[in-house]
Amino acid sequence: MEILENSASDAWKLAVKTVLRARNDVDSDGMKRFLLSHLLVEVQAPTDVDALLEFISRTVDYPSPDELQLALFAKHPLPGIIATYGGRMAISGGHKDQLHELAIPSLKKNPSVPCTMSFHDPADESLPLHEVCIEVKEGKIDMTGIIDSCDILLGFPSVVFQLRKLQEHIARELGIPEGRILIWCREAVVVDRFLGLFGKLFSRPV
Repeated sequence: MEILENSASDAWKLAVKTVLRARNDVDSDGMKRFLLSHLLVEVQAPTDVDALLEFISRTVDYPSPDELQLALFAKHPLPGIIATYGGRMAISGGHKDQLHELAIPSLKKNPSVPCTMSFHDPADESLPLHEVCIEVKEGKIDMTGIIDSCDILLGFPSVVFQLRKLQEHIARELGIPEGRILIWCREAVVVDRFLGLFGKLFSRPV
């Protein structure tokens, strides 16, 4: 299933509704979940990620923009933050910084060749993002996040926010404008009991 929207907010809403329409509900650990396999969400102009995060924060207790950016770039665990990407980003097979020593220099040298950064560690599944692919298309930085299982209702907003901040960082380094953000989920999930937090915005399948 593929979803294409202009804004992050519209992509989030449509993704949630798409998972709900799949009607593939399961009970696990006493919680009802709606599942959809292999969902690709494309956000063409993700300039509204801050507004989406603000909306979510008015509804549920949610990490702040500063906390999510710290989690993205911090190389060591931070108090009160479940997972940080910086430590994984700074390590590759050759013990080089994947972002600043590999991806950015490679894109500067040859923008037509995509770069991939891996965050996956089979021994630690705390990070939603497994991989990020960065490529220059039509003169803009496109970014694709690969996720094994994504809570679309409450997890997607933080993932698209962090991908946008990473995209902005790379764009500044390269002097190239930001383009699209794509998020591929092997399994997209909506937990039923959290739907009520958003009032009439989402309705359960009947």
